Amino acid sequence: MDGGLAVGNTDEADRDGRTGYFSLKSTAFLVDLQSGKQQFIRFPGDRNPLVTHTAYGIWQNNNRFYTIAGGSGSVLDSKDDTLTIGNGYLIDYDSITGRFFNYQTFSYNNGEDCADLITHFEGIYRDDDRAYHLPATSVDLNGDEGLAIASVATIERDRSGSFKEAAEWNTLDIMKSGTDIESGFSTANSIYADQVVGFANYPDGDDSVDPLSFVVDLS
Repeated sequence: MDGGLAVGNTDEADRDGRTGYFSLKSTAFLVDLQSGKQQFIRFPGDRNPLVTHTAYGIWQNNNRFYTIAGGSGSVLDSKDDTLTIGNGYLIDYDSITGRFFNYQTFSYNNGEDCADLITHFEGIYRDDDRAYHLPATSVDLNGDEGLAIASVATIERDRSGSFKEAAEWNTLDIMKSGTDIESGFSTANSIYADQVVGFANYPDGDDSVDPLSFVVDLS
């Protein structure tokens, strides 16, 4: 929520049968908190019934322009073993005209490695230099090691005002306080300035885990 607007999404009951974490049968919406008016967020290719979007964060850039963050991907069939990779996205919104524009998707580490990941932006923060910082969670679908990776993507605009296609990625190494135990399932859920909060699962022996929240200072 920012500048009197909030974003969210409605999800169907079905979930991804492989991870159980992301429900990618979603419809993203925008709400004016004063009037209560709600509208769907319009994305390129919206007429494709196999493409779905979530909306998890919004930032007011000035009086009329906003930037929305979330995730995009293919609609999942929990009975299907094939799964199309999902990406984080940014899209701009003009509150005067109602136009959505400058849509851009982002894959973890710009697709340079860990290709079989679903990446989702969980929030948004813009600094004084007008760079956007997005807490991200990337789910490893086929890897034998970490199931989920927490990171922060930093994204700038080019001279035309569009988002640059490549982000700067900061992967968060989440360790259990006072130990050398590393989380095997980490999510980055929100950010303000240099502070990131999220959730981690630490191995605790006998195939059990110790679930704890965390705070990371990026400064």
